[in-house]
Amino acid sequence: MLSKGERMTSKNTVFRLSILVIVSIFMAFTAAATADNILLSPGFEETPPGERPTFPPWWEWLDINNERTSSTGGEVTDETCHTGKHSVVRYVKGKALGCYANTIEVAAGDIVEGEIWIKTSKDFRGAEAYLRIEFKSEENKIIQAVESKKIISPDESWKLYTVETSTVPEKAVTAVFCLFLRGRDKDSTGKVWFDDAYMRVKIKGLI
Repeated sequence: MLSKGERMTSKNTVFRLSILVIVSIFMAFTAAATADNILLSPGFEETPPGERPTFPPWWEWLDINNERTSSTGGEVTDETCHTGKHSVVRYVKGKALGCYANTIEVAAGDIVEGEIWIKTSKDFRGAEAYLRIEFKSEENKIIQAVESKKIISPDESWKLYTVETSTVPEKAVTAVFCLFLRGRDKDSTGKVWFDDAYMRVKIKGLI
């Protein structure tokens, strides 16, 4: 038969083990509620270099330009990268806009964070590159958008650009992670590289 002191020690041990189990469950629950980088192939490593259609199918491709006066385009490249072997490059000539986008399902009240590494070419001028996250409705209309600082300088080495913690607004059902390159006038030119994209969603009520 256990002495009083031994029974108390046993109870304390069980209590501590119970606390550890509860804490472990809470941590696992919290981890499940926070998706750590939900973007697919954020470093473009799973796709060989080249232009469309070899560009990652989970990344949407957008070009807005005038064929006679401006152009945009890009590809997955092994010319330079922040980490790994690949990055994605975009070029612009004239007043035009190009972006890569990745759409994620979200719910009002979720918390979203994003970041991207960006590098510019020596002839980069009259243009701007940045990260933009758009919150859209079921009708695919933009309800709200948040942007990182814009890079406008030529020959910039790899630098991290972020979108700070943002709460998903009411009626938003998707968050669109957009890598933008915009030519601001007819003389805009240059290239920009994007690499190591990151996006995290903290689910409302589970954090």
